[in-house]
Amino acid sequence: MVQRLLTPNFENASFTELETAANCARTQREHNRHRAIMALGVGLDRASVGKVFGVSVRAVRRWIQAFNEWGVDGLLEEPRECKRRSRSAAVLRAV
Repeated sequence: MVQRLLTPNFENASFTELETAANCARTQREHNRHRAIMALGVGLDRASVGKVFGVSVRAVRRWIQAFNEWGVDGLLEEPRECKRRSRSAAVLRAV
């Protein structure tokens, strides 16, 4: 099976739009995602981008896929459901 090389589609957003989105990012992780796509656009390979931003090549690949499908909005963090910690019966009895 031949795996095609995934690259960002810059018809979705210009560098200026990515820069603006990075500066308006709500979290550092969102900021890094925008910057990573920009780094790929100037010629860095996925492995180098992963090292710079401290993530796996797989994560970079997912960011590219999200950017290609949804544009800048694809790089935003999705709200996470918080898991409620339940106390064990032993802890409840001690209280």
